[in-house]
Amino acid sequence: MSICLSNNLFWRIFEYCFCLDRNLNAPLAISLKWGLLAKQHGDRILVWDLFAHQELWQLEGHYGGARTMILLRDEETLVTGGQDGTVKMWNLLNGEKLATFEFGQRIEAVAISADARILATSDFKTILILNLKTNQIYTLAEMDWGDACYVLALSPNGEMLVSGNFRDLTVWSVLNREILYKNEHHGSGSDSWTQVFCGFDGKTFYKSDRENIEVKELLTGDLVRSVQRHYKQTYKPLIFLDGRIFMSVNEEKHIKIWNFTTDETWFVMDRDRGKDATIDILCNGQKLFKGKMLCPS
Repeated sequence: MSICLSNNLFWRIFEYCFCLDRNLNAPLAISLKWGLLAKQHGDRILVWDLFAHQELWQLEGHYGGARTMILLRDEETLVTGGQDGTVKMWNLLNGEKLATFEFGQRIEAVAISADARILATSDFKTILILNLKTNQIYTLAEMDWGDACYVLALSPNGEMLVSGNFRDLTVWSVLNREILYKNEHHGSGSDSWTQVFCGFDGKTFYKSDRENIEVKELLTGDLVRSVQRHYKQTYKPLIFLDGRIFMSVNEEKHIKIWNFTTDETWFVMDRDRGKDATIDILCNGQKLFKGKMLCPS
């Protein structure tokens, strides 16, 4: 069994993140469907063709740059929130700006429903809901700095919202504008929550911290499944497609991509001493490729 490493999409993701642009904290979105990667770089967003190995577009328009970005389910529409208090929608396939929405305050988190009908934003202290069909906007919550909102996730139908900070998560009814329940957390900063994502089934949401990923029932908050990530003290995962495919990276630039539903590991990169990195590409537990490369530290 063999694999063409140069045409492997996960290899291309690794190559871009570690060899071309090594800022792991910059907002990033990846379309597996189209093989495209969008990443904040300076005051613009670069869109990279992972297979052609070339830059396609530079998306300009956020004064001060984008602070957050997500993809719609079609994987060709990018939604970005900026330092300038605007949310913008872009067509990744041609670089066209589709829409701009003014919110006034710096956007820290953004979420959008699967049908692109409901948009939610946070500037730390205020959660706003915008109906993109009617242009109606209202405030869902006002918070003090102790309860500041860093992450958002909308259910596919836009009827439920998960908001969170480093201490707790809150699940809201968007329709009734009320809190359904809170999921409090009393851990230390090292295991604080970093990302949430609503599953495409509309029944679950994923919650990650720097060490674990959990799946919980959206309506009740009951735990469905928990798994320890491949290394402790990792960066937040990037969640692709319907939430089954995860990539996580830690401070030592170890990387792992796997199917969270089946536990199948697809790509592992472990750094050795100096600049050597060991690359493993696997399928159904069988190693398809093993090798070493030099990568900038």
